[in-house]
Amino acid sequence: MPGQKRIRTEHRNIYYNVDTGKYDVKHNYKEFNASKQRNDYKSKWKYNIATLDEAKIVLKKMRMRKENEQHSGVTLQCALELWKNKAAAQGYSKITIANTDYYMKMLGEVMPLDTKICDITEEMYEYLFSKCREKYSDETIRTLNATFRKLVNLAYKKQLVLENPLARADNVKAKRTDKIRILTPEEWKRIDLYFCENDGEDLRYRLLFNLLYYTGIRIGECLALTRQDFEKMDMCVLGHEKQLVKTEAVQADMGNDRIQENKSQKMRLNISKTILQDGTLANRTKNKKNRKIPLTSTVIKLYLEDVQAQYGDNANRVFGGTYNMYASSLSAACKKIGIPHCSCHSFRHTFISNLMRKGVPLPVIEKVSGDTQKTIFERYSHMFDDDEQMVLDALTGL
Repeated sequence: MPGQKRIRTEHRNIYYNVDTGKYDVKHNYKEFNASKQRNDYKSKWKYNIATLDEAKIVLKKMRMRKENEQHSGVTLQCALELWKNKAAAQGYSKITIANTDYYMKMLGEVMPLDTKICDITEEMYEYLFSKCREKYSDETIRTLNATFRKLVNLAYKKQLVLENPLARADNVKAKRTDKIRILTPEEWKRIDLYFCENDGEDLRYRLLFNLLYYTGIRIGECLALTRQDFEKMDMCVLGHEKQLVKTEAVQADMGNDRIQENKSQKMRLNISKTILQDGTLANRTKNKKNRKIPLTSTVIKLYLEDVQAQYGDNANRVFGGTYNMYASSLSAACKKIGIPHCSCHSFRHTFISNLMRKGVPLPVIEKVSGDTQKTIFERYSHMFDDDEQMVLDALTGL
């Protein structure tokens, strides 16, 4: 007990108490503090043990009991919260953190997040992803597997579990394809015609897919759009030059019963936020880059028709619903018109590919897409296969 005189024995953490004539043992241990992202070091005593042999047994039991307490209660949810704290401390984007949360909820439909990590076996891991294969694509399987493994590995690294249950488990196999889906002009015309004929009075499906095709914005960025994000530009002719002058966002001036078509009017999108997969709003884009994208006359016409149909309601977002709602509608359309499946992100690939085919410089593509030139070059390198011929064509006649 405190204040009593003790003498160290030859056995670590076992002391002889001079005042009582018995033995005291001290167990030192550490507990991981998730909020502070560090280990807290603590100790616990047991007093008045009659013999040295008994003291050895008591100390061993204390160690085993504490290890069981520390490692048996750590769940997948605990590991997720630990990773989220770490990610926030290291400056990960809100989008990355929200996506990890969303992926774990998907996995939680098969393996509850209150599952203890120490109880996970190779068989449970294999069963988890066999069920996921019934619902998700290979690309999604790879993402889910990477998410699951990084949380389990983190718990082991922080010594919250004694063993890594995935250490000897075979990694989940999922086909990887480097080929990205790019729509042909004919495929796009058929998709647009389908929604033109099947939208009924709701123009927003067709408007949404036209925005994705002609601007290359991500589906989350599209769902986050408000009326104020559509900026009206006036085309002024100064001498022989044309200059875009920003006016106000397209708002209540659409309150007339009839839309006045102005051929000199131009519009552009202001992209600064996104809707995450869980439906929450993030006030920044995936790459933390705000950007402005000019709109084609086709998109402007569809948008102005939508404004008129909405009676100038500028306060709400342009598009209601969820990503899955539009993705399912697109998938169904592809089946009905008889073209290969494409996702909402396929429009982004198509947009960037179209710009590259037209010879738009990489810095300009970077500016409107939000991707870096390095990413663009690596992802669309197949479009540079004939670069030698392009050089020869450019030099011909010089």
